[in-house]
Amino acid sequence: MACAPMRAVAYQGMPLTCITTIATGLYRCQYASGWENCGRALGVVAIDVTMMGWTDLFIARDASPNLLLINQHNGTFEDVAVDAEVAYNEHGVAQSG
Repeated sequence: MACAPMRAVAYQGMPLTCITTIATGLYRCQYASGWENCGRALGVVAIDVTMMGWTDLFIARDASPNLLLINQHNGTFEDVAVDAEVAYNEHGVAQSG
């Protein structure tokens, strides 16, 4: 999947990719769908935000909205960064660097 062109950036964003273990030595790559999942990731934190015993993910991105992916317990995640007020800075702009 290719990402939509972004204005005046040093490098093009990539779609989110999750590598999961199927069995010992076997892995599966899954790609997130939708243009909103393309971006330039700076770092990922695996944390149980909901305190339900499942790993959630916070993804800090460069000049793209941050993501707060809540584990749906069925192999999928839901982005709640906007509702949690962590997608943008206090001016409603995606942070850089």
